[in-house]
Amino acid sequence: MKKVIFIIFVCCILMSGCGKADSSEVKDNFQQITIGQMEQTGDVLKLKKWDENNYTCIVMKKGVQNDFLELTSKDAGKSWEIENLEWLNNMEFQDDLCAITSADRTKDNEYLITYDILNDSYERKETKIELISNQKVKNIACYNNSANMVTGKVLDDVFAVIGQESVTVYDQTGEKSADIEQKGVVDLCEYNDNLLLVCEEGLVEYNKKGKKIHQYSEKMDVLLDKIREAQDESITQQLHKDIIYCNEKGVVYLLLKDGVYRYYLENEILEHVISDDKNIFAIGEAEGFIVTEQDEIYLVGRQNNDNIEFVGFFYDEEIPYFVLQSNGTITFPKDRDKNDGKISSLKIYSLENSEYIDKLVKRFEQQISGINIVYEVGMDEDNGLTTQDAINAFNTEMLSGDGADIIFMDGLNPKTYIQNGQLLNLKDIKEENEKESLSPVLNTFEQDRGVYALPTRFSIPMILAEQSRVNELKDPQKMCDYLKTAETGINDLFIYGGKSLYDVFFPLYANDIVQESDINKENLQQFIQESVDIYQACNAHNNEVDDMLKKEAPLQFDAFDGLNVIPGINNYTGRPITKWTDITIGQLRSHIGVLHLYTACDYMKSNGRDYTFNTISDAFIPKMIVSINKRCKDKDAAKEFVNYLLSDDVVNCENDNYISQSFGDYEQVGISVSKIVRDADAEKYRDMQYTITSNSDNGMTSKIQLHSNVTEQEAEVMEQCYANAKTSVYLDKMEENIIVKYLDKVINDECSVQEATDNICYELQMYMQE
Repeated sequence: MKKVIFIIFVCCILMSGCGKADSSEVKDNFQQITIGQMEQTGDVLKLKKWDENNYTCIVMKKGVQNDFLELTSKDAGKSWEIENLEWLNNMEFQDDLCAITSADRTKDNEYLITYDILNDSYERKETKIELISNQKVKNIACYNNSANMVTGKVLDDVFAVIGQESVTVYDQTGEKSADIEQKGVVDLCEYNDNLLLVCEEGLVEYNKKGKKIHQYSEKMDVLLDKIREAQDESITQQLHKDIIYCNEKGVVYLLLKDGVYRYYLENEILEHVISDDKNIFAIGEAEGFIVTEQDEIYLVGRQNNDNIEFVGFFYDEEIPYFVLQSNGTITFPKDRDKNDGKISSLKIYSLENSEYIDKLVKRFEQQISGINIVYEVGMDEDNGLTTQDAINAFNTEMLSGDGADIIFMDGLNPKTYIQNGQLLNLKDIKEENEKESLSPVLNTFEQDRGVYALPTRFSIPMILAEQSRVNELKDPQKMCDYLKTAETGINDLFIYGGKSLYDVFFPLYANDIVQESDINKENLQQFIQESVDIYQACNAHNNEVDDMLKKEAPLQFDAFDGLNVIPGINNYTGRPITKWTDITIGQLRSHIGVLHLYTACDYMKSNGRDYTFNTISDAFIPKMIVSINKRCKDKDAAKEFVNYLLSDDVVNCENDNYISQSFGDYEQVGISVSKIVRDADAEKYRDMQYTITSNSDNGMTSKIQLHSNVTEQEAEVMEQCYANAKTSVYLDKMEENIIVKYLDKVINDECSVQEATDNICYELQMYMQE
């Protein structure tokens, strides 16, 4: 293998911001800084950058037979090795009547080769696209006697076959996954897991299933003729070249006849950033073109002597966004105002009204300057919309491009919007917070190597009861039997209808009922039957307790730790607990959905703590599921809000709303303690007194004392619970409504358990298939 050593200075360009620019004027801030030359000739088929230091350039050297050369640099372009790919040169497409039109390489060192088989008149009679390694050849696609020039391109997780009339998408095994009918396609690239096509209509975005997402039309008229020229050129030269790159921020670079253009997808601003008039070779004729993740630009072309030249450009301003050092390295200032003094606006949406979100938004605006937020609710008291109407209205806004920037998915179906390619990949946020968060929670909606929805809260159903009963009552059936046979009144398990039955008990059965989008009818029937039994038992005993409380009020409970069932209290996903033994039962209960069972006489006569807790399910319930609309205008501001949701500071806002959620009609006066406490904070939260005043006519007042840290045994239970927890099946609001509707019918004797089971199965399956 021959080695040729030469020096290339790193040539860079960085975005100068999103200010408007006249596309007819070329920005003078972009300066050419150096040229590197390699004494090789041939057509450049592909230029790629694999990571920070590794580059590859594939060259086809014309001769009696086509020779493939691969230029590889492992030191950021300072030196290059040239390898003759002899095994590739011996493939069948090296026939005299074959013509290679493109070559691309995968991360697994396989080569996607596109070549034409010609007739005696050198006309194309067949085009083949094959995936080739030194051990095997796999046919990806074949086009017979096609006037439509096609070429294969390697993307992150798919292959794309680009034709002038369509694009076909193949998975990594070579199986076809989508056909996209689109005229005049010149090139394409990936953008947030979608495909961005350059075609005669301009820039058009599709998902990888072939569904059209958006067409970018603003300022495209300036480029359409130049794009058509690029299309004609590729047909004339019978050689495909890359002309488009798009970074994660939605900034597109286009290599066209008269230079390089930059287009901002978010606000559809166009800039002509590099002209074609002051360079050693014509920029528009460059054969290799890449823009790296760091916004470095590399162009590869040939001078008159056909030697391959490397040309680069950098951005230069009085306060540059980066500094090019004399040794060729680049440094970036760490401190730069992200907002540049601008005010960002975000729209946040939730299907149902949430005081928690409202308070969270206000607190965020107080602490983070430069970001204004509007909170919109799908179903509120004013609009009177049903769940279906609200979801339909939300979907219409999303499709029209007017959807919210940040979406709380609770009640919606995240998978629908993920499959439609409408959500931003939040993988970077997940990875940033993963070390101090619970990965199983954050990965709940991971799909296709991306994370598009993040649960920022969760709950784990547990049971809090007398120590002698807690293990016995872990099983839902045993709990049901106990409730039906207990001689004393049972407080703190108030079940008023189908909704409370669903909230409290469905998470315990969910994973056994819904299995891979299918309904287990037997398990569903068991859930309905046991729910009805529990409802009837609770209803009878709660009537006894209500009568007793009316006679005894006001009461004072010295060792009392709560007033009712707390199904699904939102747990703070954020930070790990250093020592479970340093928190109190009260602090623990504020973060975990607890099934609280103990008799009225037990807590009235108790002067100490004679109850404990244990897990009743090994599945956590995702809550406060947040996503970012892929078409959000200010993704940096949206990501800042999501990161805020996962920060320590958020808990203080959650405290304000906790008591009103968990104590129903009671008002809390004083400081709440819903924070999961670290070692240093544990002491100050102990033995705090609260006064709970009832809104009811009898004016019952109770003093509640939160005391007693969890025991070592309880701490071990919690550690195991968090370590072993798996995700509970997530159902959206429409699916929940179906189950609740028939639970209400059963407990009101409007249908039998069997009829409810049959109807729920049918309606859920019909809905899931839509």
